[in-house]
Amino acid sequence: MVLWSRDLHRRERAADLVVNSLRAVQDAQVVSLPGAVIHDLKSLRTHLDHALPSAENRPLRATIDGPAGLLARLREPADPLPDHHHVKWRYYVWRDADVLLRSSPAVFSMMVDAVAGVAAEAEFTSVDLLLIQRLVLVGGPSLHVAACDPEGPMRAWRAGSSWARLTKVAAPVFECREIPLSV
Repeated sequence: MVLWSRDLHRRERAADLVVNSLRAVQDAQVVSLPGAVIHDLKSLRTHLDHALPSAENRPLRATIDGPAGLLARLREPADPLPDHHHVKWRYYVWRDADVLLRSSPAVFSMMVDAVAGVAAEAEFTSVDLLLIQRLVLVGGPSLHVAACDPEGPMRAWRAGSSWARLTKVAAPVFECREIPLSV
């Protein structure tokens, strides 16, 4: 899902509402990313490593592939929740996602592609315990423009990506909403 607004305070309030609402969902894990300080792959790695610690105590490397890359971390099963239930839902709420979109469109595209691909993989091809993963992107108008681009990362898999072949999902699907004035 893409939530966008020209108003910074409205975006902040909407992100807070989303995070708090999702934390109330039973068996859910919420991973909140502070997009205002994510400008490149290295800063993305740093903040994702902190927000989504490895269940195997493996440090996250600034790469997409490999045993310590972004894809491996996204695929890791979640630790049981404090009530000992298994995590069934993992939500990534990426505040100010448009900061990375503007500073490094390729890295932004890789991250969106990775989360959407791993989510499709888990739902449509995995025989493991089902973990539904969703990405909520919150940001300004440039995020809205990118979300409407039929060739952009929220409407098409990255060039060279194998997600369509692996998952039989033709393209990622992101709903795009302007944050209402009432938020």
